[in-house]
Amino acid sequence: MNRITKSLIPALSLALVFSVSPLSQAHAEDLSVGVKTETSLHTQTETGDRELSDRNESVHASTSTKVDSEQEINDTEDSNSAEDDGELDVESHDKAIKTVVHSLTVLAKHEEDKKMAKDEKDIADEQDNELSSTTEAITHVDERGKLLTFLIGADFKNLGAIRSTIAITDSHITELEALKLKDTSAADRAILDSQIKVLQDQKLQMEAYVTAHESTFSLFGWFFKLFQ
Repeated sequence: MNRITKSLIPALSLALVFSVSPLSQAHAEDLSVGVKTETSLHTQTETGDRELSDRNESVHASTSTKVDSEQEINDTEDSNSAEDDGELDVESHDKAIKTVVHSLTVLAKHEEDKKMAKDEKDIADEQDNELSSTTEAITHVDERGKLLTFLIGADFKNLGAIRSTIAITDSHITELEALKLKDTSAADRAILDSQIKVLQDQKLQMEAYVTAHESTFSLFGWFFKLFQ
């Protein structure tokens, strides 16, 4: 029996090896498939996250652009509304003209052409000198009593001072447009162009303001206007 048993042991061992090997190979293949599946799912998740992030950034950029455009439209509408109503805010006018004065003064300091630098500085100085008298005139017109306006009309003296500023501003716009054509620097031309637009906007608002007040009804305004 011992000899028979000893002779069977190698055969049994060999049978076990062959029976286990397919199981081990199948298990390894299952593990390999599982790893590949998990890797594929992870890759798909990362791709989906990136696509979602890209879409969010695109939506955010589109929204920001839309908000900026709407803001520009609102600012333009506010400016047009002020012109239509004949309104002229003293603080806004003061701030706008001071910005022009500062920008032209800085530009003149860096201007290589001495003649152009002088012209730019002269315009800045004249705008600065006119500012105090213009804001004072606007304040006097705004503070005029309704009863006095009804009886003798608007404050034509101060409205005349504002008209004088309009004429000076119109002249400055023409001069700046000529300087812009001569300037060889694209950056300087952009600065000049922006200041021209500010002055044009203020000019339109002053014209609408004067027209609105001059057309105010009064009993004897026509008579007092003769002596202004």
